[in-house]
Amino acid sequence: MATTLINIKLRDYNDNPPVFQSQHYNGNAFENAAIGTVVLTLKIKDKDEEKSNIDFYIIDGDLQGQFQVTSSGNLTIKKPLDREIISSYQLTVLATDGKFTSKNLGINWCIDVNDNPPMCLKTKYTEMVL
Repeated sequence: MATTLINIKLRDYNDNPPVFQSQHYNGNAFENAAIGTVVLTLKIKDKDEEKSNIDFYIIDGDLQGQFQVTSSGNLTIKKPLDREIISSYQLTVLATDGKFTSKNLGINWCIDVNDNPPMCLKTKYTEMVL
């Protein structure tokens, strides 16, 4: 009778969803912020040993397509903002590893800048001084 030692190494596979590290994210941006400005960074945890690429999608709250999320989780400005039109955004972001998904809510405020000249309601004002 002979014996031998056998080592078996288990390999991980994608059996865990990506999870946002925070339930909600808050960010601020000036309405004159440049395209590409990072508003906030989304952080993801994944229990899988072999990390797969995480893709992010804004699935609600960005009707004019003014934001995008990079592969590194940065929520950036994609189109110019105008606080006089929209002052805050409630974005729902979906993260997926190709098999599992996770959703998160982010709230962004657009900070006003002095970008509108004062306007007079009349073309001419007349007052009498005593």
